[in-house]
Parts: sequence; C-alpha cells; structure tokens
Amino acid sequence: MTRFSELPTLGDQVGRPQPKDKARVVDRDAQRKADSQREVKFRNHVWRDSKYVCAFCGRRVKRTIELTADAGHVDHIKPRSTSPALKFDPKNGRVLCANCHQKRHGSGR
Repeated sequence: MTRFSELPTLGDQVGRPQPKDKARVVDRDAQRKADSQREVKFRNHVWRDSKYVCAFCGRRVKRTIELTADAGHVDHIKPRSTSPALKFDPKNGRVLCANCHQKRHGSGR
C-alpha cells in the first residue's frame, strides 16, 4: 500500500512529460520530418512532370513563393482530406496557375 507522502504532488507533474509521453512526442516529430521530406519530393516530382505549365489553361507558370499572377501552385487532384493514401502520390498532383487554383478552391486559399 502506498503512503500518502510517497504520492507525487501536482508540482512534480507540471511541465514534466512522463516517459511514454516523451516517446510519443519524439515519434510525432520524426513523423512530421519524414512527411515534410516526402512532401518536398512530391512537389519536386509534380513540378518536373508539369514542365511549368498550368494543367487547366496551359499557361506558363513560375515556381515562386511570391503571390504573382504567373505563380504556380501544386494542387492535389483528389483532396488530401478525402484520399490521405494519395497525399504523396505524384500522379495525384498537378500544377495550376494562380487564377485556376483560385477558381478550383475559392478565394480562401
């Protein structure tokens, strides 16, 4: 039987993850890093296959982070939310110009 004085106090638990929680955090961080690397490979593959041309209108686009009219966007054909297995499949990706991307997703994106 455990004595009351041997039980951890609230002060001992605050801010200190338990060993099993720490393992989960490390696993989650490792998974995020792996997903990030797979996302970069996916995007590079889609850009290379697209030859920098919008899949809808055929307009030439640039690979840039700037929000310009000739900027291209990598788009998932089947949304990640409904087809998570296809998230990193290059066959499920295409490049769209800013106008076509806005038409597809609306102004919220």
